[in-house]
Order: sequence, then structure tokens, then C-alpha cells
Amino acid sequence: MLYKNQMTLKIIIAGAGGFLGSNLKRVLLAKGHKVDSLSKYDLIGSLENIILKIRNADIIINLAGASILRRWTVKNKKLIYNSRIETTKKLCLAISLLSIKPKLFISASAVGIYNSEGLHSDFSDDFAHDFLGQVCKDWEIESRSAQDYCNLVIFRFGIILAKKGGSFGKMILSFKFSLGGKIASGKQGFSWIHLDDVLNAFIFVIENSDNYGVLNLCVPNPISNLEFTQSVSKSLKRPALFTIPEFILKFVYGEAAILFTKGQFVKPEKLISLGFEFQYPDINKALSNLLKK
Repeated sequence: MLYKNQMTLKIIIAGAGGFLGSNLKRVLLAKGHKVDSLSKYDLIGSLENIILKIRNADIIINLAGASILRRWTVKNKKLIYNSRIETTKKLCLAISLLSIKPKLFISASAVGIYNSEGLHSDFSDDFAHDFLGQVCKDWEIESRSAQDYCNLVIFRFGIILAKKGGSFGKMILSFKFSLGGKIASGKQGFSWIHLDDVLNAFIFVIENSDNYGVLNLCVPNPISNLEFTQSVSKSLKRPALFTIPEFILKFVYGEAAILFTKGQFVKPEKLISLGFEFQYPDINKALSNLLKK
């Protein structure tokens, strides 16, 4: 428990202006820590400037990356890839050049690294062979270079559900107008997590700092898209009679339609074994909180 009795930590967040980064910054500041940000302009700037910004940091958190929810044109694929892999490579290089290294480096990844078949634990190496899977694999390879200098945690995020921000509001909008329904077959995995549990997981690994490596960050009992649809319908007391066909999503998003039509069934075995307790392990309990006015 490296940090539990330490009053104030200097924490740097790359990507602090995004949905997750801004919420994490708020929670860490409320706990009395000193939190500074690395903007996307810092990350594409000089290596010397990054070193200057992160020196004397106790913890560095890497959440930088352009949104994947866009058509995967050649241009957008390059943006999605470079905003993760190239920035992480530069950030880890900067860490290696610090005279005083941080104690902990936390970097993002996603459950999209896994194949859409079967049930995956943190130890699974049955990876996807699509664009998103490759991005996650290369992203983690770059993140692991920091392990030579400090403790490492790589969070493989599931779909984060939150009252404000993120994708949840867009997901349920059609349900509110009684136009909700499953996507394609509805059999695809939907590995999700409540924002509060995400933030608690960050605090957990900070207060119990160790070289944990990869940690799946999703609830212990993954559900299907159909199960999610039925739970939202029940919570909102609205019918969910429709099906969004795959061809419509392909028309709108092209190759990126797999973000909706394919999914993963993922379990957070390592977090559970470490004693982390989920506040919202059940979708109905989570929806009750998220939909509360």
C-alpha cells in the first residue's frame, strides 16, 4: 500500500480534458492531490517540454486518444492510431529520461482487444484481428516500455456508463421515444461498467500501487446487447420493439460499424482477486442510479 498514508501526490493526466479524464481529475482533486494536465498539444510538441511537464510526478495517467466513434477512413484511422500509439511512445520515452521516475504509470486500453467469440479474462490472448484490436495491441506494447522504470497498470476499459457525458445518453435517447431496440442479432457482448466504479478502480490501484499489468475494467457479469436493451426498456417503462439492422450502421459508419455489431464478453478476474468491490455490478442497479432524476 504504497500511497495510502501519503497526503498529497503529484499526478499528471494526459487526456484530462476528455470525458473520463475530467471526471478523474475532479475526484483526485477532491482527495487532496495535486493534478496537472498534459494536453494533446503538449503530446505532439517537443520531448523536452513533456519532460519538463512531468518531472517530479508521483503518478502519470495516460488517457490520450482521439474518439474511435467515426468512420474509419484512411485519415481517421491514422488519427486514431497516432493519437494513442505515437503519444504513448513519446510519453514513455520522456519517463525513461527523467532523473526521478514516477512510482506508477497507468495507461488506457480497451476490451476491444479481444475476439468477439468466447469469454475473456485478463489472461486471455485470444485477440481480435480487426483495426481496433490492432490499435489496442500496439498501444499496450508501447505502454509496457514504462515497466522498466516504474509500476505499470493497463486498464482495458469496457463501455463506461455515466449520467453525464460518454455514450450512455445517446444509447437511451431512442428508448425515451419508444423507438429503442437491439442492434443486429443482439447476441454480441456488452461488457460495461459504471463511471463510479471506474473512478474507484483508479483510486484502488493508486492506494495499493503495485505492478499489476493488465486489468480488465468491466463488471464481473457481462451481458449481451439484447439483455442491455431489455433492461433499459424495463427501467424506462418503454417498449423496445425495434431492431437496428447491421446494414444501416455500415452505411453510416462503414468499417466502424463493428463497434455496435460486435462485442466482447469480458470478466475482471484480476480485480476481483485483488479484493476490489464493485458498487454497481448489476445492470438493473446501475440503470436505477443512472436514470434517477
